Amino acid sequence: MKQFFKFFLASLLALVVAGVLFFSAFFAIVGSIAGSFSSKGDKESVIIRDNSILRIDLRDPLHEIGESNSLALFTGGSNKTTGLLLAIRSIEKAKNDDKIKGIYLKAGGNSYGLATAQQLRTALKDFKTSGKFVYAYADYFSQSDYYLASVADSVFMNPLGMVEIKGLASNLVFFKGALDKLSVQPEIFYCGQFKSATEPFRMQKMSEPNRKQLAALHTGVWADMLEAFK
Repeated sequence: MKQFFKFFLASLLALVVAGVLFFSAFFAIVGSIAGSFSSKGDKESVIIRDNSILRIDLRDPLHEIGESNSLALFTGGSNKTTGLLLAIRSIEKAKNDDKIKGIYLKAGGNSYGLATAQQLRTALKDFKTSGKFVYAYADYFSQSDYYLASVADSVFMNPLGMVEIKGLASNLVFFKGALDKLSVQPEIFYCGQFKSATEPFRMQKMSEPNRKQLAALHTGVWADMLEAFK
């Protein structure tokens, strides 16, 4: 019996060590390949010719900070995600570059949050102060797409396309009923009427003060968007 456990533990240890070495080598190879692509892209210089146009594809993901995806070689897609700050700086550089004559916005259903869309639209609006053009095109304009495209001098759409303007809404999830069924009593401390952060844990529907403050928020944001749509 001792011999059995001796050989079993030795085999198990060998498998663990082999697995650690395999995955270490695997991720090292993936990292080196991704790093080579990244360094290659960093070394390549972009040549801007006369009468160039900056193309911005609104369908591409835009995060607050740029990211690198080492597994893009296996999952497909780009190995880099552009950051919002880099996108805004690129627009600012294009504004002062005499070789760039304008911006082409390619829309088609972006997933940007409202804050991201507002900052990008502000940068595009500032770009137009240079006297350069901004054109937008899409087969389909989502509400966020059209909000960004509304800053353009001209907006073009496929004759069979569509524009989706649906307004704003808030969806709240309440856990009070589930917690009662589980006999869970959360300890909640709050003060005042317009304190809605804890409502999902102590109520089963939206309170009237919370409804009022969300309505005021929606009204202000929607008024800003309607002004942009004009």
